[in-house]
Amino acid sequence: MKFSGGEDFTADDVLFSFERVLAPGSQMSQRLAKGLKVVKIDDHTLDFITVQPTPTLMAEWDGWFMLSKKWAEANGAQKPQPATGKEQNSFALKANGTGPFMIVSHEPGVKTVFKANPGWWGRRSTISTR
Repeated sequence: MKFSGGEDFTADDVLFSFERVLAPGSQMSQRLAKGLKVVKIDDHTLDFITVQPTPTLMAEWDGWFMLSKKWAEANGAQKPQPATGKEQNSFALKANGTGPFMIVSHEPGVKTVFKANPGWWGRRSTISTR
């Protein structure tokens, strides 16, 4: 799997994203089980270790987003952008994910233009506008 910027999606990206969620200013840390630890096994395998049984762990994961570590470092996104912040870092207007669409342009409160991600790993479906 690759990010829309072309970078491979690896365990290092998950570790980076996990640490970013726990960073000061993040409003996503409450989405993780208390005491959760993540240990890299190899380039594509991680162990998620909890201090107690956590049946909702996988449901919590949809609230913290994976970032390419390389892309985040190149775009000033190492630290989270607080939703209540008065200043936007350069990352706030960019995106690089593994989903079916890529952002072409974004004007906050005006419009966002998307295009299909040619490297998307999932099954394409058609959307009817009838």
